[in-house]
Amino acid sequence: MSKSSERSVELLPDGSIKVYPRRWAVLASVALCGFGWTMNMSRQVPLSPTYAKHFNVPNQAFSRDDNNNLVLGIDFLTTFDALVLICSYIVAAKVVSRWGLRMLTLSSFCLAFSAWMWYAADDSYFGVLGARTITSIFAPCISSSILVVSNVWFPENERAKGTAVISLFLLLGTGAALIVGPMLATSPFKVVDLTLRSCNVDKIQPDLYIAYTAAQVAGEPLSCEIEGYEYAEEEFCCYLPVNLRLLDLIMAIFMTVVAFITLVSVRNEPPTLPSPSAGRKADTSIRTGLHALVSSRRFLMLTLSDFIISGPVSVLYYAMARMFPPAVSSLSFVVSAIGLALAIPTAILAAHLLDKRGWYYTTTVAGYTTGTLMWILATIAFATETSGLFIFGVVLALSLFIAWQTAVFETKLEYVFTHQHSLETYVISTDRIIIQIGKFVFVSCLVPEVVGGALNTYGIGCGLMVVGCLPVLFIRDRYLYLRQAYDHSNAEAECQGTASVSQA
Repeated sequence: MSKSSERSVELLPDGSIKVYPRRWAVLASVALCGFGWTMNMSRQVPLSPTYAKHFNVPNQAFSRDDNNNLVLGIDFLTTFDALVLICSYIVAAKVVSRWGLRMLTLSSFCLAFSAWMWYAADDSYFGVLGARTITSIFAPCISSSILVVSNVWFPENERAKGTAVISLFLLLGTGAALIVGPMLATSPFKVVDLTLRSCNVDKIQPDLYIAYTAAQVAGEPLSCEIEGYEYAEEEFCCYLPVNLRLLDLIMAIFMTVVAFITLVSVRNEPPTLPSPSAGRKADTSIRTGLHALVSSRRFLMLTLSDFIISGPVSVLYYAMARMFPPAVSSLSFVVSAIGLALAIPTAILAAHLLDKRGWYYTTTVAGYTTGTLMWILATIAFATETSGLFIFGVVLALSLFIAWQTAVFETKLEYVFTHQHSLETYVISTDRIIIQIGKFVFVSCLVPEVVGGALNTYGIGCGLMVVGCLPVLFIRDRYLYLRQAYDHSNAEAECQGTASVSQA
C-alpha cells in the first residue's frame, strides 16, 4: 500500500469528492471470497453426525476408545481451526497492512487449492483436516481486508455499507452451508445408526434395538422420525445420509471460479482518496498496531464483551445438529433461509443509519442486549419444548446479526483511530482472534456431550451472555468517534488544497 503523500482527495465540479466505480467490483470480490470461505468451513455444521459417520469418528472434539486411546472427532475440526486462525490472524493483519489487497488474490487461490484437496481426501479425516488447515492459514487475509476495502475505497457516507456487504456475505456463506448440505440428502429422513461412535447405545430401549436390527437384516434404513424413536436423536444415534462427494465437488468448483474473479477484479487502492482518513501511512508494525488497540480502554471493554458472548453462540452454531429441538432440526433449512433473507434488508438499513446518523455505539449495544435476550428466549423455548418460540428467536437473531457485527467493526475503528497509523487490519484481526479463542474454549467444554445435555448448555450460556453484556454497557466516552472527527476537521483543508492545485 502506498503512503498518504502520494494521493489526495480530488474534487468533482459539483464539489463532491471523487470516488471510483471499481470500488463495487473490489467489494464484490472480497464478499465472494468471504462467502466461499465460510461456506467451505461450515459445511459440516448441519451435518456433524453425517460427517462423523463418514469419517467413523465421534461428534465431540476429544474422547477415548475402548482401549483408552485418544480419538479426535468432528468438533476437533472446529477447535483446531480456531487454534490455527488465532495464529494466522495477526500475521494476516501485518501482511495485508504491508501489501494490501494483493494478499486477497493470493489467498483466494490458496482457498481453491484447499477445496480441491478436501475433494481428493474424501473420507480421510486427516486429509480433510490438512485441507482445512491450509484454508485457516490464508483465509484471515479475507476478513482482515474488510475495513481496508470500506475505508480505502469508499467515502464516509458509504463506509458502513461496504463493511455490511462483506460481513453479510460471510454470514450468507455459513447460512448457505446450512441449506446446501441438507439439500443434497439422499434420504428424506434421518436414520437410526447405533454404530455411530457418539451414540449412547446403553440408553436405547429394547424395542428400538429390535427394530434397528430387523432393518439392518432387511437392508432398509430405520427412520428417526417414527413415533417413539425420536429420542434416538437426543442420544446422538441418528444422522442424515448426504451425497458428500457432490458437496465437495461443488465447493471446489465454486472456489476456483471465485479465485479467477478476484484476479481480474481486485486492485489495491484507488488513484485518489475517498476521505481524509483513508490517507494514513500503511505498513503498520504488529507491535505498533497492537499497542494502539490495547491502549484504548473502550476497545478493551468491547473486546471483553465479544469474548464472553461469542462462546455460547459458537457452541450453538457448531453443535446445531445436537442442540436444536428435534421438531426444529428438521426445519433448519426453512429457519435458516428466512433468517438470512431478513438479514439482508436489516443489514443494509442499519448500515445506512450508521453512514447517515453515526449511531455506532447505539447499534452495537443494542446488538449485545438483543442477542442475550434471544438466547434466554431460546433456552425457555427448548426447556418448554415450544418449537414456534425457538424458531422465532433463531430467525430474529439471524436477521439482526450482521447489523450488530457491522456496528461493532465500525465502532472499534472509531474508538482507536489515529491519523498516524492504519489500524483497519488489526481491528478486524484482533476481533476475529478473540472470537476464535472463545470458540476454542467453549466448543471444547460447553457442548451437550460434555456438560450433560443441551439444556445444561443453554442454562450455562444464559449466565455467560448476561455477564458478557456488562463491559459494553459501562464504556465511558461512548459517543466520542475519532475517525469521524478527523474526517470532518480535515475535509475542508483537503478540498481547499486540491482546489488550489487545480487552479495552479
